[in-house]
Amino acid sequence: MNVEQRSVTEVLTGPLSDATLLKTWFGATVESSTALDCTLRGVPCFLCGWLVLSSYEYVQQYSRFGVGSVLHSAEQIPCIPGILAASGKSPTRRQAIWQPIEPSQLRRYLAEKGTIVDDREEQPQASVAT
Repeated sequence: MNVEQRSVTEVLTGPLSDATLLKTWFGATVESSTALDCTLRGVPCFLCGWLVLSSYEYVQQYSRFGVGSVLHSAEQIPCIPGILAASGKSPTRRQAIWQPIEPSQLRRYLAEKGTIVDDREEQPQASVAT
């Protein structure tokens, strides 16, 4: 990176805050919930697929559900500005992976999994990742 690029680049570790994501142009990660955090907040995220070490295929799962864009080699990193310019932010992706669930539907899901469900008064609407 040149001096100008380094002056606007920050490498973070640990949990992401809303304040940090509000000023973030894009995220880059390997196998991390960072991809989901970015996508849910409308921040494009790139998954460094060539760095994957585990056999759980998280990168493929993220990609299949529109959570992040997979880069297959370090040589693709310079393409990020063009990818960002061509794609923009996609609020529909967020709706595809996160939506409110009705309490009655949640009870049915839990009952199907054999979880004991108590019939107390319905609580306010909950949210689950789908």
